[in-house]
Amino acid sequence: MPKPLFRKKEETKTNNLFSIDFEQKEQHKVNKMSQMTIASILRRRRSKEYIDLIKTLDAGGKVANQHQIEAIINQLKKDFPEISLPSMLVGIISKCYLGGTYEVHTLSILGNIIEHFHRGESLGNTYLEKARSLAMFGGYSFIEVYTDCLRAVDESGDVSVINF
Repeated sequence: MPKPLFRKKEETKTNNLFSIDFEQKEQHKVNKMSQMTIASILRRRRSKEYIDLIKTLDAGGKVANQHQIEAIINQLKKDFPEISLPSMLVGIISKCYLGGTYEVHTLSILGNIIEHFHRGESLGNTYLEKARSLAMFGGYSFIEVYTDCLRAVDESGDVSVINF
């Protein structure tokens, strides 16, 4: 008479562990692909409308109105409908010419705030501080600050990526 096999459960368990491990590796590939796709999307040339909106921040004086901020956010949504920028974009740094001095102003997308900072004044955020020198002396129109990199945008809309 044949003996019953008790190893069936162990084999099933091993197969399940392998399946779980395989599924996790596949999910990691999907996540990695998504990051690569997002990076590729954000590498696209910026629209003239978006660049012009950033340039008009100085025209608003020391305190830009909510309408300007909403216009910039709406243009970003229009230019990048595939992704949710507010979750990734920390802010935008650009040179400010108010008062004849080289200051920077920051646009915080999350807080919907535009602030002007004098030379030497702390921006209060490591990512924004890294972008300051590029905004002041790098020859770019503005710098988009993300949690993983800086994206420097020139007058023509071309984007240079500076990874941390």
